[in-house]
Amino acid sequence: MLASAACQLTTKDYTILEAILTRQDSRDDPVLPILKRKLSSARVVFRETVHPDVVTLNSRVAFRVDDSPSITRIVVQGEPRGMVGMTLPITVPRGLTLLGMAKGDTALVMRPDGSHETILVEDVLFQPEAAKWPHARSARAAHTGAPFLRLVHSTDTPVPSATIATGIPAGDDDPGPTAA
Repeated sequence: MLASAACQLTTKDYTILEAILTRQDSRDDPVLPILKRKLSSARVVFRETVHPDVVTLNSRVAFRVDDSPSITRIVVQGEPRGMVGMTLPITVPRGLTLLGMAKGDTALVMRPDGSHETILVEDVLFQPEAAKWPHARSARAAHTGAPFLRLVHSTDTPVPSATIATGIPAGDDDPGPTAA
């Protein structure tokens, strides 16, 4: 990354980038300069206070490279499996560059051939932190006037132990027919 807008990382995203840096073994990796610059210039925030228009891990982002049509990807930590064309890992220059950028931000990225491309974040269509923290959702709605994607199911939602043990929701006294 040659030039960049302000970078805002959650504590979790910052810690993941630090871990990647400590495991880095190739000085020729094109991600290394971007990684070092991002870690040295980032403003680190708690996940419940990150602005809803900032790209965090697992965010769905619409972006443009130079004058090309808009691209939508989910920024992920590792290599995608079974999600070809849907994800963009932070182990590649574009993915790492997008992490921490906000809607409207641009950055220059060096291509392997030495030329440069400009990345523009058009919109953050989904951000896990904004989906989890209600005040972040309302801040996005107030900021953009548009509704935000709603979390339908979360593994963080507690399930009564009776449901786990029996498979029958608590308060349901009619278990119905049993499977043979």
